[in-house]
Amino acid sequence: MFEVEKIIKLNQDWISIFFLLSLLIIGFLKNIDKKKFGILVYSINSEKYFSSYAKEKQTNYLNPFNLLKMIFILNIISFLLTSIIDELISFEKFRTVYLIILIIIISRYFILKYISRFLNLANLFEQLVFKSFSSYFRISLLAFPLLLIYNYTFPTNFNFLFFLSFIIASGIFIGHLRIYYKIAYNKSSSFFYIILYLCAFKITPWLLVSDYIIN
Repeated sequence: MFEVEKIIKLNQDWISIFFLLSLLIIGFLKNIDKKKFGILVYSINSEKYFSSYAKEKQTNYLNPFNLLKMIFILNIISFLLTSIIDELISFEKFRTVYLIILIIIISRYFILKYISRFLNLANLFEQLVFKSFSSYFRISLLAFPLLLIYNYTFPTNFNFLFFLSFIIASGIFIGHLRIYYKIAYNKSSSFFYIILYLCAFKITPWLLVSDYIIN
């Protein structure tokens, strides 16, 4: 009994630090670039942000603003998945999920970057990555307070967790559907490549991850 209580206390300690760090990241992002952060977060229409910052030929994902956005996204997605598969939400399980997602993202990015250059589709690739990256961040911001409420108000309510997961998954699906539709609509020749991208590099890796984690 004492051992179980000790594990729960340790888990709550790292979870509290996790939420504090996530909140600090949001604060740092706002301080780094208030204008960019404001348009990305407070603008209802994400196209305003895309039209302002997607004009750059190649986005630097290693600058402080984008790097912190990436860390925040990874934190939220990893925590959500850990909450689903591990009732105690242990740090070890969170770390494993985090590393798996990180490896998938990095390897997929460089593979697609090479293929897009080979097929002379570098511009299409940059658009997909930039818009997808921005969409994930907006959804992660929405998920952050919901995860906070879940952890400190309904930690054992699986129905609430299922509802939360459904909202996030729906947000990701609808957001990306809009992105792919607008790109394909503006450039119909890219439709085939978008479908190929979705099937081979967007959906399949996550199905494999889900199967690995569950089993």
